[in-house]
Amino acid sequence: MARISTALAAHDMGVTPVSGFYLDHLFVPLGREEDAMAVLAEMAEG
Repeated sequence: MARISTALAAHDMGVTPVSGFYLDHLFVPLGREEDAMAVLAEMAEG
Protein backbone atom coordinates (compact mmCIF):
# COMPACT_ATOMS: atom_id res chain seq x y z
CA MET A 1 0.00 0.00 0.00
CA ALA A 2 2.78 2.43 0.92
CA ARG A 3 4.77 1.71 -2.24
CA ILE A 4 1.75 2.25 -4.47
CA SER A 5 0.61 5.45 -2.77
CA THR A 6 4.19 6.78 -2.93
CA ALA A 7 4.39 6.04 -6.68
CA LEU A 8 1.07 7.78 -7.28
CA ALA A 9 2.15 10.77 -5.19
CA ALA A 10 5.30 11.02 -7.31
CA HIS A 11 2.97 11.64 -10.26
CA ASP A 12 1.20 14.49 -8.40
CA MET A 13 -1.76 12.31 -7.55
CA GLY A 14 -3.14 12.42 -4.05
CA VAL A 15 -4.77 9.19 -2.90
CA THR A 16 -7.00 8.13 -0.06
CA PRO A 17 -6.10 4.63 1.12
CA VAL A 18 -8.76 2.54 2.84
CA SER A 19 -7.71 -0.79 4.31
CA GLY A 20 -10.17 -3.49 5.21
CA PHE A 21 -9.82 -6.99 6.57
CA TYR A 22 -9.89 -8.65 3.14
CA LEU A 23 -9.43 -5.77 0.69
CA ASP A 24 -7.48 -2.56 0.32
CA HIS A 25 -8.71 0.34 -1.79
CA LEU A 26 -7.02 3.45 -3.10
CA PHE A 27 -9.32 6.27 -4.07
CA VAL A 28 -7.82 8.59 -6.68
CA PRO A 29 -9.13 11.96 -7.86
CA LEU A 30 -12.02 11.87 -10.30
CA GLY A 31 -10.70 11.96 -13.85
CA ARG A 32 -7.28 10.56 -12.92
CA GLU A 33 -8.25 6.88 -13.14
CA GLU A 34 -6.36 6.31 -16.38
CA ASP A 35 -3.26 8.00 -14.97
CA ALA A 36 -3.39 5.81 -11.87
CA MET A 37 -3.75 2.65 -13.94
CA ALA A 38 -0.76 3.70 -16.07
CA VAL A 39 1.37 4.11 -12.94
CA LEU A 40 0.25 0.70 -11.65
CA ALA A 41 1.00 -0.93 -15.01
CA GLU A 42 4.45 0.67 -14.98
CA MET A 43 5.06 -0.73 -11.50
CA ALA A 44 3.92 -4.20 -12.56
CA GLU A 45 6.39 -4.23 -15.46
CA GLY A 46 9.31 -3.75 -13.34
